[in-house]
Amino acid sequence: MSFGLDLPTLYGENYRGNFNPQTRNIAEAVICHRTHHCGECAAKPSKSCYEKLHFGYCLAEQTRKDGSIGICGERFQVNSPGGCGTHPYNHGYNRAFKDALRGKKPANEFVGIQKEEPAKEPEKNIPQSYEDYNKLRKVNESNARASRMPKAPTRLKATRLQPAANFKESLLKKKK
Repeated sequence: MSFGLDLPTLYGENYRGNFNPQTRNIAEAVICHRTHHCGECAAKPSKSCYEKLHFGYCLAEQTRKDGSIGICGERFQVNSPGGCGTHPYNHGYNRAFKDALRGKKPANEFVGIQKEEPAKEPEKNIPQSYEDYNKLRKVNESNARASRMPKAPTRLKATRLQPAANFKESLLKKKK
């Protein structure tokens, strides 16, 4: 057990036994053929990198092509600000890894697949039509028309510089 998480139970059969640390997706057993180094150890990833929570596999619930439900399983760095590319931390996914790194015990309800957060109720102020949108945003026609007008040029663009026609004459006048 690493940091209070039972990783073999969470990740499934592909994590037990002959585990390849280059596995990109633990749910589908897809191997990444390009070697990436561990950001924490600065070495080739090993199973201990997963046990020390340098890497983790996304635990978000996902429906597969055959209709079965399983985990997303994509590898990500636990200490990254985003988390899984598809299921980021700020949407509530994979927080058990962050909590474990911080020394917090995982919640009792955290077992196996993490379900998506319930959808929020839609806002009441969502405009139903363009007229409602204009009322909410207080945009009248004159403001809208003025915002569409192009800005006047502030300065003319310089053209090719021409040498002085009578350069020698201008120098002679200055000397006199």
